[in-house]
Amino acid sequence: MRKNAEARVKTWKVQKLEATVAQEQEVFQSKLAEQQRQIEALTAGLQKVSAQLEMSEPAPHGA
Repeated sequence: MRKNAEARVKTWKVQKLEATVAQEQEVFQSKLAEQQRQIEALTAGLQKVSAQLEMSEPAPHGA
C-alpha cells in the first residue's frame, strides 16, 4: 500500500515538472519570436540607413 502512495506522489511530481517545462518552453518561444521581430526591424533600419549613405556619398573622382 505504501509503495502505491509513493508511486502516485512521484507521478504527480513528474506531471508537475512536465507542466512547468512546457510553460517555460512557451515563454521561451514567445521571447524568441519577439527578439526575432526586433532583429528584423533593426536590420531593415540598418539597410535603409546604408542605402541613404550610399546615395549621399560623393562620386569618386578619377586620378
